[in-house]
Amino acid sequence: MSSLPEKGEKLNIVLADDEMHARMIINAYLVSYNVRISEARNGKEAIEAIKKNPVVDLMIIDYSMPVMDGRELLEWLHKSSKFSKIPVIVYTAGGFSLQQEEYFKRSAEGYLEKSNLGEDLIPTIKEILGDKFKKN
Repeated sequence: MSSLPEKGEKLNIVLADDEMHARMIINAYLVSYNVRISEARNGKEAIEAIKKNPVVDLMIIDYSMPVMDGRELLEWLHKSSKFSKIPVIVYTAGGFSLQQEEYFKRSAEGYLEKSNLGEDLIPTIKEILGDKFKKN
């Protein structure tokens, strides 16, 4: 079990979305919390971000991205012995099919619709990270 971060210590989150506007909105939701966000525009950039950072506490990824999409990134993470334990929240603008929803129930700790991020993101992160996720 991981310990609580020391005062002033920030949690590391990798945010992957090809839309800069979406990344800006998510950053705004998280600005008052004890997090450091590394941004990526696609799955390949997200992989580079986690390889550079020895500790990633959470990944928040868009399902639809160019180069490597959210599903491909999740599959890569699950195959990796080093990164398979990183908790992941997946979101999409178009909603999930029943087949996708079942996949994400098995593969990610959270899955959200982009239209509900404002009300669902913070509670989902709190559910996943518990007491480690707190306001500054």
